[in-house]
Amino acid sequence: MLPASLLRLRQYLLGFRSGDIMRARRTGFAVHRLGVVLMVASHPLAALLG
Repeated sequence: MLPASLLRLRQYLLGFRSGDIMRARRTGFAVHRLGVVLMVASHPLAALLG
């Protein structure tokens, strides 16, 4: 989940520091998709390992 957390930080910096709200919003969508993919991929991996 570290990649998603780093992208959330980038989203925050884009939105609040740079004032580029639309790029921050697009980044947010990408972060959400990445988080979902990581969560879905982690379940079968956890089942195989544990």
